[in-house]
Formats: sequence, structure tokens, C-alpha cells
Amino acid sequence: IQHTALAEIDNEGKTIWTKVLKDGNFVADGFKQKNGVYQFVGLYAEKFKPQKEGSESSKILTKYDASRLTLSENPCIWEKNLFIPGKEQAYVIEKAKDVGYFIAGIDFRGNDIFLLKVDDDGEILWRAELGDWSASMEVPVCLVATEDGGCLAMNNAGKLFYISQNGIEQWQSRDYGDKNVAGMIAAEKGNYYLAGSTWKTYPDKALWLGKINAKGKMIWEKEYDLALPIEVWGIAKTQDGGFVITGESGLIGETQVALIKIDNNGKMLWEKNFPLGKKANAKSVASLKNGGYAIAGISYSETEKHKAFLLITHENGTLNHTITLVKSDNDVAAAAVTTDNAGNILFAATQEHSNYKGDQEIYAAKFDVRGKKLWEKSIGGANSHYLGGIVLSPDNQLIITGYSNYVTHKDEPDIYLVKVRNE
Repeated sequence: IQHTALAEIDNEGKTIWTKVLKDGNFVADGFKQKNGVYQFVGLYAEKFKPQKEGSESSKILTKYDASRLTLSENPCIWEKNLFIPGKEQAYVIEKAKDVGYFIAGIDFRGNDIFLLKVDDDGEILWRAELGDWSASMEVPVCLVATEDGGCLAMNNAGKLFYISQNGIEQWQSRDYGDKNVAGMIAAEKGNYYLAGSTWKTYPDKALWLGKINAKGKMIWEKEYDLALPIEVWGIAKTQDGGFVITGESGLIGETQVALIKIDNNGKMLWEKNFPLGKKANAKSVASLKNGGYAIAGISYSETEKHKAFLLITHENGTLNHTITLVKSDNDVAAAAVTTDNAGNILFAATQEHSNYKGDQEIYAAKFDVRGKKLWEKSIGGANSHYLGGIVLSPDNQLIITGYSNYVTHKDEPDIYLVKVRNE
């Protein structure tokens, strides 16, 4: 499979931006217009249309149109692969209290979890390997920055770690192994909330919430019996000082999106469930300035296949907008949401670009609280790019991490990090 690659290079040989036109598109000529807009002339096909397998024309692609392609300037302020010898995938990102970002993921060389700190330009400051933190199938699920410049990190086996500002592990706790913690946020006075679920009697999985101090010691914990079993995936602070928890509710294979409102004392105020296909779950939640909530998730049905979605709710949890953003015949396993300084919604997901295995890129979009799309961008080049997590930068841009160069476990993925223009 061949694609046309475009690039703008300055007079010192530095690449300003790159763009790969997939699905067989071919550029014959191009020129730059005003305001950073580029015009290209060539042949463009919406998708591959291979002929019958084994025929002489099996590699001929049909349904090309001779047309003009318009591209804006590079959507990325910068992007890079953080190559560290090994096979590494990044899953979680968090803004540090001082400078830069924490990134956590897994290194397939020894099934070890790694933790990176990078500066505001994506350059690595330090790297820590948490070998005692991981085993087969154990991955990081949440990070929270601490006031002293370090971070607390949790994996999906309930192990909590504190790592100092210079990347040194200070302590660890294994007190949460039966809680399935998947969400963590800062509370007042250096305390933290943990959100997860715990088995009671199969198949009932109850909502669990805990409040811990800066040393990981439990201040209080609560368990909630809900109408349906729940698997927690995210937690966010709300405008009134409480928080919302989101995830998937229901039995395996018949799940819905769950949204639960809890006050700052741990009292549950309400619970909402949104059916979105045969299998639906929420991966991320954000609180909006108007009191409502934005939920990013994925769903599957036999008719609609896999899709990523954005839900926007009112303050009381009632549904306001349902927006489908990515559809695929193959698995869409990642979606995330946050807000910018103006209160707009920033969304990202992995999307399959064509029908060829491993050809994936990252889709990003911005919406206002009424569901109006303000911009959308596809982030990726010749290699596949897979979403891990998103966070807002101090200058109100979108930071996305994940991994690239990944098709099968025989390949060696790099940590992918990109700063996307929020305009």
C-alpha cells in the first residue's frame, strides 16, 4: 500500500509539518495560499476498491476523482515519538503541578509499567521503571499530580504508588487490590478521592468510593448498591464541590453508560444510565462550566458496529446531546474528554482510517456546551497512532499521548506525544 506524503520544510531544513494522504490519494501539484491554507491538485479516492483477488487488476484502485484538495496548516504545534529501546505503550497522562506532564504506560520487554516526566515541550526529564508495580495484564489506570511536584499512580491491580518530583519511588500501598480502582482526583488539603468497584455476590459489582490522605491512608470509604452492576472508568470534580463518576453498568454484553453524582461527603445524589447499543461504556468524564457534564465513550451493536461517542448532559444528569464521532467495523477501544479554559469540550478517540489492519490515527474535536462542533482534526502520519490519554496544557492547547508504530506485538511501538492547536 502506498500513500502520498506532504511536507513543508523551512530554509534550514527543519520540518514545519507533515501530512500523509491515505487511501491511495495522489498529489500532482500544490501551492500555498494566504492565511496558511494549501491547495493541492491530484487524484483522490474515498476508499480502496480492489478488484477480484488474484486477477491482474487486483491492485488497481478505482473511483478516483480529479479534484482539488484544501489543507489548513499543520494541526500540531509539535509531535514526537519518545523512542526508548523496547516496546512501550502510553495509557495515562496528567499535568504536573510544577512543569510538564506525567505519562504512564507498559513496557512489553518485561511487562513492566513505566512512568515518565516530560517538560512542556515534550522532552523527557526522567523515566522510572516500576517493576514491582506490574505483572502480566497489569496496566496503569490513573495518575494524579501532588502539590509537592510528585504524583500518585494506581494500576488495575489496586497497587498505589507515590513517586517524588525527581522520579524516585517513595512508598507503595497494596490496600486496594479488591477495589478495582480506575479513577482518582485531588480533594482538599492534600487528600484524594479514589473511585472503583468491588464484587459483592456475583455478578453484582458495587460502586466503591474512598478518600485517602497524602500517605495513602484511608480517611473514609463507602460502598453503594446500585440498580445494575457497575465498572468504573472515570471521575471528575463538579462545580458545586462534589464529583461525578462514570463507567459501564449492566451485565457483560448488555452494558450501558453510567453517570453517578456524589457530594463531597460521599452521599450519592442521583444515578443515570444511557443505553447506546448492545455494549456501551464511558471511558472519561468532564464537568462543564454550565453545571452539565461531557462523557466520552465507546459502544458496539451488530448494526452500528463500533463507534466512539460524546454525550452532553444537563446539571441533573438528563441527556442533552448524543454525538457519534467515529465509526468502524473494527474495535474502537479508546476515547477521552476534557475542557479548555473557555469551558468548551475537547474530545479525542482512536479511529481506523481504512480497511487495512493497523492503519489507525487519532481523531480530535472541539464542541461548545450546546453540542456545536467548533473544529475537528485527524492526527497521524504514515504510522498508526493509538490514543492513550489527553490533558489541557497551561497555554490552553490539547496534549495527547498514546503510542505509534503498532500493528502486532511483533512490532515495537513508541510512546507518542503531540500538542494539538486548540483553534
